[in-house]
Amino acid sequence: MKRIIRAILKQHETPPWLGGLKDLWSRITVYLSIVTALMMAITMWTTEKPNISKYASWFSFPMFLGIIAFGALVLALIEWKVMYSSGYKFTQRQGYMGERNPMRADIEQIKATQISDKKETDEKLEAMTKAIEGLAEALKIRDGEKKPDEVGQKDGD
Repeated sequence: MKRIIRAILKQHETPPWLGGLKDLWSRITVYLSIVTALMMAITMWTTEKPNISKYASWFSFPMFLGIIAFGALVLALIEWKVMYSSGYKFTQRQGYMGERNPMRADIEQIKATQISDKKETDEKLEAMTKAIEGLAEALKIRDGEKKPDEVGQKDGD
């Protein structure tokens, strides 16, 4: 059963131009939806004005548009507070999956190089630390802090 579900839900690799077209269209629809919403509001106001006038003759078209604008702001607030971060996380995860992201191989190579460089740096640092400790011992002998027979013994031995 799990294999069937995986086969049904498997995502297919598509050419980038198809995603680009979809992205462009979704960006255009933002502007088209504003025009469409205004036309629907005007149409609704025109057809329902007689019914509204029976009960609320004081209710005007600007008030009607204000209610619609307030509803849109509430929806925008919900989108911003709840959905935006989730959508961003989903998009990032989809972009990072598998071989879809051409930069992922570069990132893995950089990580491997950093690990290798860290090991090399740690080895050099350890060698330098030993050299400095040896130099410090030699300086103590020279300055008379230690006698030559104490070299190699830890302090307090």
